Amino acid sequence: MRIVATLIVFVALIGPAYAEEPNVTPAPDAEVIIAQRLKPVFVTLDTGETVSGPLLDATSRSLTLLVDRQPVTVPFEHVRQVQRTGDSVRNGARIGALAFGLWCAYICRQSVPGIWPYAVVTNSLVGAALGAGIDAGIPGRSTIYVAPPKTECPVEGPRPMARLSFRF
Repeated sequence: MRIVATLIVFVALIGPAYAEEPNVTPAPDAEVIIAQRLKPVFVTLDTGETVSGPLLDATSRSLTLLVDRQPVTVPFEHVRQVQRTGDSVRNGARIGALAFGLWCAYICRQSVPGIWPYAVVTNSLVGAALGAGIDAGIPGRSTIYVAPPKTECPVEGPRPMARLSFRF
């Protein structure tokens, strides 16, 4: 039974946390926006300014937002990143399951040995529910586009691996 409880806690840790990693798109020619129309998005420009508003249209070259009841078109060459409201509650559930499961694995050893695996699994489920509830209560943003880095200097040839110099 200990193996089953350990496997359940391990499986809770394996999955990727989608809210933590941005969806990096290699080029602005690709389909980049996975957001529904008329949902609020936050666009960070290359100047550092943030423009927010409902998304009216997204093409391969530009975004159109509704800012102060006026449509504003922003070309992708001036966009640093695009975020949408909402955050996945998976990471909160994983953290809660891990915290409660490990806590019970340590504390519940002192009780009746036959119920220890059941207590660990039950506490992991309770922790997952509490973690998801807490994470759902915190408003957050998910990054749906990150601009590729701009290269400002030309690419040079290979550099030497070692350098030797003498001074007199």
